[in-house]
Amino acid sequence: MKRFAQCCTEWEHTPSIHDKRDALVRYFREARDEDKLWAIALLTGNRPKRVLSLSVLKDWAAEMAGIPLWLLEASAQTIGDLAETLALAVPPAKEERHFSLSHWIAFVRQTGSLSHQAQQPAIQSAWDQLGCEERFLLNKLLSGGFRLTVPQSILVSALATYSGLEETILAHRLANPWDPEEMAFSQLIQDGQPQEDLSKPYPFFLAFPLEEDPEPALGDPSGWIAEWKWDGLRSQLIVRQGRLFIWSRSGELVTGEISGTARSSRLSPGWNGAGRRNPSL
Repeated sequence: MKRFAQCCTEWEHTPSIHDKRDALVRYFREARDEDKLWAIALLTGNRPKRVLSLSVLKDWAAEMAGIPLWLLEASAQTIGDLAETLALAVPPAKEERHFSLSHWIAFVRQTGSLSHQAQQPAIQSAWDQLGCEERFLLNKLLSGGFRLTVPQSILVSALATYSGLEETILAHRLANPWDPEEMAFSQLIQDGQPQEDLSKPYPFFLAFPLEEDPEPALGDPSGWIAEWKWDGLRSQLIVRQGRLFIWSRSGELVTGEISGTARSSRLSPGWNGAGRRNPSL
């Protein structure tokens, strides 16, 4: 879990989108397959259910640190995050043990089935095996407070760089329902799933400004073909073998979102919310 905690820290403290993507690529190259799968699940909002509230964890952390609750609460007001405050307040681990992310996901789920009396020693023992960054992450997972969500376009780009698969293929796979407990990482990045050929979009034809006189490069204007560039979200509607797929320009499969919007607002196919025709459809 140490690698994933470091990746999350890099993500939150790095302003550059390029560097954020590179942090994900490094994680995918270094982590075990089952950890990669859980990382993708967490970063796309598929989190374990909450086991305990931070107020309960706060009592146990104060006891373990040997400090009064008022001091811990005052520290949380200064730091701004109670989960981080607890991670900092607990004494340093006697001996750090570097278990995997999937190990600690299983720990969180198992802890939820324990009695309240059994949960305290289990969690305090876990704190005593982890560094501060990992404790912070564990506290977030236990309390249901893990909220780091990576934009799909960046996550897909990082996975494509790591795996060599096309971004559209990976976007399609992540858009469909999947369970990290019921599939292997190799299934997520393998080639040759026939459904992907049905949904694969064409390259988007994008407009860009001309930097110089176009005639020398493009020839006589009488032979040009031009189209309007309308406002609105560029998208692509694919219908193959009776199946419908809608892709956004950023490479996300948004069939459900667009279809739901169209049904609720009764938009005609090919028109955007501003009442203008979208030529990309």
